[in-house]
Amino acid sequence: MAPGERRHGSAPVPVGAHLVFYTDGLVERRGETLYEGLERLAETAHALVKAGTDDLCRDLLAEMPGPAVDDTVVLCLHFP
Repeated sequence: MAPGERRHGSAPVPVGAHLVFYTDGLVERRGETLYEGLERLAETAHALVKAGTDDLCRDLLAEMPGPAVDDTVVLCLHFP
């Protein structure tokens, strides 16, 4: 990264929200657009949260379809 000032910001996170941080390996697949992968992630995460998963990170890694072609890291935060 180039030296210099960085922009920053903040946003409120509602009570009960789940926040998922991930690397590109979770959503990128050969032959698909990034938007398809992001949509797949949103649908999968929503279904898992609705089903009451105990470990969103583990279940996202297990349930995301298609073989990952890159390393994958997921960090999930819940705001009870």
